[in-house]
Amino acid sequence: MVGPRALLAALWVLGATGAAALRIGAFNIQSFGDSKVSDPACGGVIAQILAGYDIMLVQEVRDPDLSAVSALMEQINRHEYSFVSSEPLGRDQYKEMYLFIYRKDSVSVMDMYQYPDPEDAFSREPFVVKFSTHSSAAKELVLVPLHAAPHQAVAEIDALYDVYLDVIDKWGTDVSPASSQSGSQEAHPGDNRNGMTLRGGLRH
Repeated sequence: MVGPRALLAALWVLGATGAAALRIGAFNIQSFGDSKVSDPACGGVIAQILAGYDIMLVQEVRDPDLSAVSALMEQINRHEYSFVSSEPLGRDQYKEMYLFIYRKDSVSVMDMYQYPDPEDAFSREPFVVKFSTHSSAAKELVLVPLHAAPHQAVAEIDALYDVYLDVIDKWGTDVSPASSQSGSQEAHPGDNRNGMTLRGGLRH
């Protein structure tokens, strides 16, 4: 089973009146790997949840060869999903990956990078992904995931401001209201132990 630690949170990027809403979620699946996706009951529930979103961030991914991710993609590809993932991240032998699964008919990946974390502020450095949207009023969307260590949650959330500045410096991306027809949005989804940090007029 997914278990009580699984966190599911959703964002909707709301455009102008009549524009399509973009469904974005963050799902913490404890130690996601081959054993979970190969369990028919567990894997089926996970696939069913993921298939309800345009973009889903999956956290606690422990699948360096992406075999579990590949099996999961086979289960949900009735909507032609694709994915991008970070490298395994962590300060010790325990490593996790950030995984974004997205519908190709709703969004496209424009760019991505691993935040360098020069001050070693994060247990698992954010993996920054820039999407273009096909039907939402927000034409570009930058997602910055954070899975914070429980004992460092406040400090890591505060350090997201440096990531925000780094994104602006790297991509020239600033944040504008979600009702803008051509603006960019930036959001910080994830299990940060203190809710979800949002910027740019996004609501949860």
